[in-house]
Amino acid sequence: MITKSIQRKLTKWAKGVAIATQLTKAELLLAGNYVKAQILDRTARHLDADGKPFAPYSTKTPVYWNPYTGSKDGTQQRRASTRMIKKLGGSGRTGIIRDERGKLLGRRSGNIIRFEHYAAFKQALGRSGVDLIGPRAPHMLQAMTVRVAEDGRSVIVGIYDKPAARAIGHQYGNPRRRLPQRKFLGATVDDREHLLKLLSAQMRGRIRAVTAQLRSSR
Repeated sequence: MITKSIQRKLTKWAKGVAIATQLTKAELLLAGNYVKAQILDRTARHLDADGKPFAPYSTKTPVYWNPYTGSKDGTQQRRASTRMIKKLGGSGRTGIIRDERGKLLGRRSGNIIRFEHYAAFKQALGRSGVDLIGPRAPHMLQAMTVRVAEDGRSVIVGIYDKPAARAIGHQYGNPRRRLPQRKFLGATVDDREHLLKLLSAQMRGRIRAVTAQLRSSR
């Protein structure tokens, strides 16, 4: 027969365990920031959320880039283009940019720079693969944030406001713009297993503390 005293202790213990198994805000943020770090690491290694290589950049149509961000001043635009061509290893005199093997990547076109295609553009910028990072900061990945949901029981890793449109295009693809799907937001099985072990260990520690408190009480 369970006495009322034991019943009260068990009820108190059950309540304590229920609280101990709830993730705290700090733990949710820890989990979210871990996932964010893994996303950035995978993206830097040209891998998507499933650990697969991203679809390559387009090699079909030329890309025009104006490195000058000021007013529409032709002279300033041309000077900025020349400086950028030199910075990218090209010739300021001819306005031509080539890779180490002599392959044409881009050339001056009027006051701006015409690249053979987007893959050549990214190659000229020194990118060895698909990294989802634009030519100028702040770029899309820098807008990634970690937020605890309103219910306080989950965490959201996402990109909001103006950069969100570009993120959606990559995440789901945009056939009308010939943008292939490059799913980068997400947690892998390894990510989830790591967080499960980490957060479970913290929960077990709190449960042990609740149990020890119950045993020590009279």
